Amino acid sequence: MLREEKQKTGYEIAKEASRFGFTVICVSRLEPNKVKYRYGLKNITIVWLTFTKTKTKTVSPDKLGELKLLISNIGAGSVVLLDCLKEINS
Repeated sequence: MLREEKQKTGYEIAKEASRFGFTVICVSRLEPNKVKYRYGLKNITIVWLTFTKTKTKTVSPDKLGELKLLISNIGAGSVVLLDCLKEINS
């Protein structure tokens, strides 16, 4: 677990894990295309934690049971990056 104000290190670790064949899922408060562009991500599933309804995979902050189910189903040996822990704890 990393605690950092800016998520740069976490995303670098996630990117490396993806390069080595790990399944990586990221839960972010930022729009997924912005996250992919900002951190140069490929082959990483990004789940947007938002109240906005879009075609992109989203989870509403008030329905964290859905997030728990999503994360629990990704399988052993996978990497989960939560860049929005403050929002989840709220």
